[in-house]
Amino acid sequence: MSGAAPDRAHPLRHARRVAPRRLRRPVAQRILPRPPRARVARARGVPLRGLPAHARPAPDGGRLGGDGLAGRRGARDRARVAADEALPADAVLEGRAQREAARAPLAVRPRALRRARHPAVRERGAVGLKLARRAAPWAVTLAIFAFLFWRIPAGRVVDTLAGARWGWYLLLLLPYSVFYFLVDSFVVQQAVAWFNVRVPYRDILPVRATTYILSLVNTQLGQGGIALYLHRRHQVPFWEVTGTVLFLSFVEVYQLAFYSFVGAVAAGELGRVAPVSVYVTLALYFGVHLWYFSRPRGGRLGQAPLLAAFRRARPRHYFLLLLYKTPNLLAAVTTHWLALPLFDMRIPFAALLAGLPLVFFFAALPIAAAHLGPSQAAWVYFFRRWAPEGGLVAYSLAAHLAFMLMNAAIGLVFLRRAARELA
Repeated sequence: MSGAAPDRAHPLRHARRVAPRRLRRPVAQRILPRPPRARVARARGVPLRGLPAHARPAPDGGRLGGDGLAGRRGARDRARVAADEALPADAVLEGRAQREAARAPLAVRPRALRRARHPAVRERGAVGLKLARRAAPWAVTLAIFAFLFWRIPAGRVVDTLAGARWGWYLLLLLPYSVFYFLVDSFVVQQAVAWFNVRVPYRDILPVRATTYILSLVNTQLGQGGIALYLHRRHQVPFWEVTGTVLFLSFVEVYQLAFYSFVGAVAAGELGRVAPVSVYVTLALYFGVHLWYFSRPRGGRLGQAPLLAAFRRARPRHYFLLLLYKTPNLLAAVTTHWLALPLFDMRIPFAALLAGLPLVFFFAALPIAAAHLGPSQAAWVYFFRRWAPEGGLVAYSLAAHLAFMLMNAAIGLVFLRRAARELA
């Protein structure tokens, strides 16, 4: 037929050969090999080689084993855990308002919380158990004052405070507070310039002044304010500048120990009021401390950012900071020596030089609320040979509170400038 379509040969057969019988298309597709497909290059992610074990993904992609419940397992195959098993009752939030409220840092770490898969914690949440830690400093302060007022009639303390010449005392304390603030700011500026970044002295003044306000509650909170300011304003790594503040505290401890040793030798109190074993222990540790940080160290502790200031410090840095902080200590001894007669008490200058560094050391311990308690007990213990115990408690309370309020007043002067620089 002229109108019929010509019978085309299969492409695999030669064109000159007789026209073969045609194969149906589905059968040909199953028999003939398919042309290879070009693979598209797969995007590479983060290479796994060199990653620590905790940073590697699960070998099964997180779908098998553990809590994935692969292998035709479901929620009914999970281990049943009681709602109150191994969980303090105070850690469970009962109401919706508590669940949605802002929470303090958790006592249970988030990673441990996710791994625990605890039903009550997953459904209701958890909060940190901080009540005991917050109440402990106040308990220490109240216990010390209870012991002191059990031995000392409160009327003697009140009489000493009532008979003091407050006008002359505040007039004497004001220049000392300003002098202390200027020297303390200079010491902070030098340490930060050595170990972190150069900051002008005028920029350190407002931040150091405002941290005195925070120190009314806690000394560590005030020191943390310095680290936070330098971190936000000058982009200094937070843990490194925190290590610098820790370095300053370390030098301050040895400054107090050194001058208490000098004063004890001068007053003939070495071995009685000031035990020799304490100074020997501190000297031995300082030698080990210098040896350990004098050479590079590996491992997590050796490379910790918190210890960066100690790794960069040389013996001259310890000596210079000790020298820079000396005027504040000598000014404190002189101020107390001049102020005690205003409360009808007199203590020798050498005895104050021997005992005041120890009093300051106990006052700086983070075990009491607002530094109250250990300081008063130290005043009574070290100076009761020269003054009545009731007068010492009264003077220590007056000196402690007046000095802190003076520093806070200096902080209020610089508060607006510090807030403007952080804005």
